[in-house]
This record gives sequence, C-alpha cells and structure tokens, in this order.
Amino acid sequence: MPPKDYHLSKFQILNSMDSIVEELVRLSNSVKEEQFFHKNDKWSIAENLEHIRLSFLTSWKKMFWPKFIIRRLNGKPDHDSLPYEMLEESFQKKTEETQDPCKQYEPHIDPGTTNKEKMLDQFQGTYNRFMNEFRYYWEDEHIDHYQVSHPVLGKVTIRELLYFNLFHCWEHFRIMRHRKSEGL
Repeated sequence: MPPKDYHLSKFQILNSMDSIVEELVRLSNSVKEEQFFHKNDKWSIAENLEHIRLSFLTSWKKMFWPKFIIRRLNGKPDHDSLPYEMLEESFQKKTEETQDPCKQYEPHIDPGTTNKEKMLDQFQGTYNRFMNEFRYYWEDEHIDHYQVSHPVLGKVTIRELLYFNLFHCWEHFRIMRHRKSEGL
C-alpha cells in the first residue's frame, strides 16, 4: 500500500477511472432491462448509473472553463491536495454527518421514455467528455493549483475532484453489484 502522502499521477487516475467505468458498463450490460430499472426502496442500477453520470457532468462543467476563470471564480487553494484515502475518509465522515443528499444529483428516470442502451450511451458520452477535459487540458502540475466547489467537501483541488469521482464510482459499483445479486 502506498504511503499516506502518495498522490496518483494523471496516468494512474486516467487508468483507474477507465477501469471502474468499464466495470460499471459491464455490470449494467450483464443485467436484463427489467432488472436494470427495478426499484424498491433503494435506487435501481439505472438510478445509480444516472447519479454517477450527473456527477461526471457537474465535474466536467467545473473543469471546462479556462483556468484563469476557474481561478477568478474559486480563488487559489488554501490547502494541499489530500491523498486519496484521506479525502475518501473525509467524504464518508461528512456524508454521515449531513444525511442530506444534494437534489441536483438525484436521478430522475422514467423507464417508459428511455431504455438501458440509451442510458449507457448517455453515461459513456458524459464520461468521455469529462475525462477528455482532464486528458487533454490538465497536467499533473496544474491539478493541485486550481480549486472548485464541491457540495459536500467544500473547496477541493482538481486532483481532489478527480479522486472524489474515482471513489464515488467504486462506491456505487458496490451498490449496483449488490442490487444485481438481489435479483428481482
């Protein structure tokens, strides 16, 4: 296990994100349409996927502005980027304290007007837009020097925003895998 002050490189973040997104898509493709949309008192697999897509979309919108505008809107970071594990712990602690989900990230899906294939295409398109922004317009030396607002964590560096999206995907993958194992 890497030391606590270790940071993932751009290459490692890209590979890790691609891997978990592949798993999310593979899991979604492995269930029938009925199970994909099946909902009881918990979010369906489709709703979990849409929630992640909304997170990617919001993150892309925060990163897509020219860097001087991001700096003007959000100022300079007043802290060093937290390592992945520490940021994940901080997020878990804050979500346990608030228990108030952000409405903008709540999935609203009408299975009568969409289907699994359409949802997966939208998910993949949003993910590609988000990761291409990072891939082509951000370098390792920049991601610790710009910050944006996060609804739970407050001001986070771009690196922390990427870390958040990574552990957030893993969290929902585990939920989706559990939903799959429950069957109908």
